Amino acid sequence: MTESAQRCPKCRVAAPPGASFCSSCGAALVAAAPPAPQPVRAVPPAERAILRGPCTLLFAGEEELDIRRVGHTLAEKAGRPLSDVTRDLRASKGFLARSLDAAEAVRLAEQLEGELLAPVLVIPDAEIVPLPPALRMRRIAINSSGIRCDAYSWDSTEPLKLTWAELFLISCARLEVQEVVESHEEGGATDMIGRRLPNLITTTRTEYVLDIVLRDPWRRLRLDQNTAAFSLTELRRDRDQALGTLHRSLMQLERYAEGVPSNRGLMLLASGAPEAVCQSVTFQNKRDFDSYTHWLIQLVRFGRSIAEQ
Repeated sequence: MTESAQRCPKCRVAAPPGASFCSSCGAALVAAAPPAPQPVRAVPPAERAILRGPCTLLFAGEEELDIRRVGHTLAEKAGRPLSDVTRDLRASKGFLARSLDAAEAVRLAEQLEGELLAPVLVIPDAEIVPLPPALRMRRIAINSSGIRCDAYSWDSTEPLKLTWAELFLISCARLEVQEVVESHEEGGATDMIGRRLPNLITTTRTEYVLDIVLRDPWRRLRLDQNTAAFSLTELRRDRDQALGTLHRSLMQLERYAEGVPSNRGLMLLASGAPEAVCQSVTFQNKRDFDSYTHWLIQLVRFGRSIAEQ
């Protein structure tokens, strides 16, 4: 057999160069190319004039939401403390108001669009896409064909082989988790009988989290720095140390997942951007990150770009 000849992968019979099928068993000789990511089938929002029932307002601008500009308007409209309103806005970055009467929601949307000079979506509550349940990932491998991993919960593990066409969304962020720990340094306060009181200090730990939302079945796959569950997910920025699985996964996703909607955090964290630049995709906890991803899901569903979010 010449160097240019090939063998059938099924029966191993030699085939002439350029043949597409085996002359012995009929099997295909050239592997089919992996399917390219398909555009998400966006649903256009309903016309505001025909909206009925409770509605939710979503920020849909390409720039980051100006919370200071809209905070007072939303607090006054909802009758809530300004601090609570701004806290919710910082968490989700895009859920402006929920469960308003349709006519009231449209009026508020028009007012906010005037203040922000950016679009606001008015979506019936019944059409808000739910946040899918999440499974953790391990043994993850990413290449041009898609993703292979073990998806697991506390009582089950499922091997998955996903093509890029099966992905709905990639969401990635940085977490600044505050912890109160006891310092063992000398000194500090004492109680009435002279016993030394615990010297408590607040520290901030940086973590990174990645969510991949699948189309069917509707669920999320999560890779994060849960070292108790999977010790290889730590992201190390020191160039003298090996990069962990999480960082490698981000770089591979940025390389191969072209066409899959992904947020700005993927590009920033995959490239090792400075921490100051990553503030736009930084959250205090995973609950806030979930709220943010829930907002991104709505934008993708209703045909809005999330590349700058």
